[in-house]
Amino acid sequence: LWIWDTWPLTDLDMKPVSYKGWNVIFSLTAPREVDFNDRHWVARIGYFYSRDAQSWEWGGYLHDHFADGYGREWAGSAVLTQGSTVQSFWTASGETGTY
Repeated sequence: LWIWDTWPLTDLDMKPVSYKGWNVIFSLTAPREVDFNDRHWVARIGYFYSRDAQSWEWGGYLHDHFADGYGREWAGSAVLTQGSTVQSFWTASGETGTY
């Protein structure tokens, strides 16, 4: 994966938080098969998790598929609310299959 623009799971005060002892970060990602300069055209939000905040494991994509037919996901944030609910916000752009 290409990985860039990373942000942590935060509380409502925008302070990084862990969930049940797990640190969670989110990043824009793209397959390595895509040229580095074209990665923004197929960007998806992925997440990683870690107990020690140093050794990160790939968790997968935040969404099972692109949101409502959009072709890419950009610029996000993720907030832990009510102690167990994660709310995410991001930009959905373009149409599936277009550049």
